[in-house]
Parts: sequence; structure tokens; C-alpha cells
Amino acid sequence: MIRVRFATVATILCAILGSSCAPIGKTRTSLSRDETGRLTAFLQWPENVPPSFKGIGKLRIEERGAIREMRVAWIGVRPGRLRLEAFGLWGHPMFLFILRDGVFFLHHAQDGRYFKGKSTARNLERFLAVPVSGDELVTVLSGRPPVLPFSKVDLESSDDETGQRFTLYGRSNRIVEKIWLNDDGTTAERASFFDTWGRVNHTLTFMDFRYVEDILFPFEIVIEQDKGPKATLKLERLWTGVLVSDETFVPDLSDAEMTDLDT
Repeated sequence: MIRVRFATVATILCAILGSSCAPIGKTRTSLSRDETGRLTAFLQWPENVPPSFKGIGKLRIEERGAIREMRVAWIGVRPGRLRLEAFGLWGHPMFLFILRDGVFFLHHAQDGRYFKGKSTARNLERFLAVPVSGDELVTVLSGRPPVLPFSKVDLESSDDETGQRFTLYGRSNRIVEKIWLNDDGTTAERASFFDTWGRVNHTLTFMDFRYVEDILFPFEIVIEQDKGPKATLKLERLWTGVLVSDETFVPDLSDAEMTDLDT
């Protein structure tokens, strides 16, 4: 069996940075425009993200002292198609979520209500309790952190700390995201996303990595906000490279009373 892995961070970064690669001590390296472009391709993990996938697991949401638990099943196709169904622990339907072409549909099974809207983080947070957009949700479920648009990136490493950290900057030299890799560069273990004031908005953590069809995949994913909701997804089964029909992402809207969140 040939297992697909990231090359080690040291190897890749020295190839990207050339003479800028500093091997010892605590270092911070700012990358040029060309280096940033090459690093962008590295951060997208193209060879280690499945084009399609499906999974089952348990989702736990903690918010304001209340805890909600449910079983979930999902099927996704990159870059932006997803079908996710949630069930109570006894198997009764809770909701159906479908994402395609930048628009989502959500059906609440208990009251029969339908919602639709652009798949922005603001719209989805009303239902999912975590501030991620539709495309970002697909990326998270494919086992990798979203990479926000950036114009500058710093690489930081230290002899007394394991792993590497990328700090991504947007306009006005504002930090938009930080990504931590493990010590051998095979996985992204954590990512923090920042608001316009430079404060951490939410943090994404990947744990319990296992090989699935030669791809190293996290079987526990946590998204949490500081003093806000926390969502923990524990995977039970995962399949990659699955065949998916287009009808999977077409909702049945017959006799539906739709609430449009963008009107």
C-alpha cells in the first residue's frame, strides 16, 4: 500500500523559500509575492483532499449551557456541494441541509419549515451554531482547514516547540488566519480565524487522525468560539472517491412554504 502524505514541512518550505529558509532557533520568515503564490498552492492540499466523500458520525453542540446531540450523515463534492442529514439519537429526522452553487436549502423536519439563502457564514450560523460559510463547511468535512484570502504570510518555527505555524495577513496588514501543522508536516492540526479587530473569531481543531484509502484524515473535528458555541463532530465511518449523482443535491420543494433569508 502506498500512502499519500504531505512532504515534510522543512523539505517543502526550503524548496519554496530557497535561501530564506532558516533552520535553527526561533525564526519568522516573511515571504515575497512569488513565494506567497507557491505557498498558496501548498496550503490548498490538492493531493490530499478527496474530490468526493461521505461519512456518518455524531455531532454535539454546546451553547449557553445547553447540549444538543444528534447523528449525522453527509455526502460532499468539492468545491461546494453538500448534503447533510441529522437525526435524533433514536433515529427520528431532525433536519436536511443541501448546499449547491452558493445557495443552501434547509428543511426542519419537526415543523416542516423550509429555508433558503446564500451560503454565507452569517446565514448558516443561524442554524449550525458555528460561523462558517458553505464552501468552508465542505472543506472542513473533507478534513482540511479553509484558507482565507491573504496577501502576505509569515512562517514561524521554534526549536522548543513542535510543528510550524503560518500567519496569514489580509488588507492593511491585518491577521486573518493562523494555521498550525504537526511536527512532521503531514497534517494541519489547528486553525484560528480572526475578525476585523484582530481578535480570534473561532478556532478549528483536528484530532484522532487515521488513514482512509491512503489519505490521513481527522476523525474528530471541533469548531469553537471564545465564550460561544462549540461543535464537536466525531466520525464513525468515512468513504472517499464516492460516485454521486447530481440529484443528490436537488431538494424536493413540492408543497414547501419557503422562507428566503436574503429577501
